[in-house]
Amino acid sequence: LAPRTDVRRRAARWIQAAALGLILGLAGTAARAAGLVRLAAIEREPYSGPHLPDQGYVPELIRAAFSRSGYRVEIAFYPPARARSLAESGDVDGWMPVYADPALSDSFILSAPFPGDHLGLLKRKDAAIRLGKDAARNPAAALEALSRYRFGTTRGTLPAPAAEATARLHPVPVTLDLQNLDKLAYGRIDAAIIDKYVAADLMATQRPYFIGKLEFLAPALFSS
Repeated sequence: LAPRTDVRRRAARWIQAAALGLILGLAGTAARAAGLVRLAAIEREPYSGPHLPDQGYVPELIRAAFSRSGYRVEIAFYPPARARSLAESGDVDGWMPVYADPALSDSFILSAPFPGDHLGLLKRKDAAIRLGKDAARNPAAALEALSRYRFGTTRGTLPAPAAEATARLHPVPVTLDLQNLDKLAYGRIDAAIIDKYVAADLMATQRPYFIGKLEFLAPALFSS
């Protein structure tokens, strides 16, 4: 995702065209001279992360897309809110991965989507928290029914529908998903709104002693 400022408008078009060319399998032209595109990335393993091979499938996809148009890509990782701030200020040409949020369209140009993210509730196994049978069709109502619980979110990681649904719950925001896992495991919150596979990866690689203690509630409430 890239900013719509006059200074960055051309870079935004490159990002959109390159990603569309790759996702849709359309060969783009490489008429422009080779240049450098700088992107801020959010650490969201297993999708993207500084310690993953090639920094994960999302950065690898972006590099391949831009290379078709003759551009090199420089990627640095930041906390979600910082990555967005850098893109808004024009210090970088864009940031990723992000949700296809219509609320961003006035300021940014989004690339074509790629698969990922299954946001839902992570809880302790011994907690009596359940989702209603219509949770997948009406996630906002499902969350509202659980308003007596304490929720944790991660700044800059929620798409607009999830942010709106959770705002009424007065969640406690943190900077990194791992912080929510710790708070959840030690009883400081009752549930975390997090991607299913991000939570699984964090437990497998950084908090193995949480495996068997935390569980993801089906169904996922927000998917992309």
